Amino acid sequence: MKQFNWVSLIPQCIVIALLSYFAYLLGLNTFLNSTGIMINIMYGAYGEILLWYIVGGIVAKFHKQGVRLIKQQKYIEAIPFFQESIVMFNKYWWVDKYRYYLVSYSKHSYREKDLSNLAFCYCQIGNNEKAIEYYKIFIEEFPENEIAKDVLDYIINNTKNN
Repeated sequence: MKQFNWVSLIPQCIVIALLSYFAYLLGLNTFLNSTGIMINIMYGAYGEILLWYIVGGIVAKFHKQGVRLIKQQKYIEAIPFFQESIVMFNKYWWVDKYRYYLVSYSKHSYREKDLSNLAFCYCQIGNNEKAIEYYKIFIEEFPENEIAKDVLDYIINNTKNN
């Protein structure tokens, strides 16, 4: 479930403003024979999009591949990508922390999404033991997530009844 964090627009606008200012300092508007503040803002927006694709494509590549596989209902194949994404975001924790500036408008961190997706994949393939394990880790790290608590309760209750 995607949740957009509207507050993230503020840092995105700040980054665009800074990139616009750098475009102005570099003289891109005169170099490309265009004038006006709007052209520098446009260059800043292009720079932000480029930054978004570069950083997102490099650092979030495992997460994105896992999501693609989930959409194709290839849950077993998706699991290693989410595990690798967790390793990546443990190593580059600052990208997840400052994702509003670099790669994502999402309200949820990549780590949060990866743990949730791992638990979901295990649930879909019928490995309730692993699903419960990952939902417990998820809830321990993100206790405010009521949906995960409800899903965990549901899995535990259905496992007991079967």
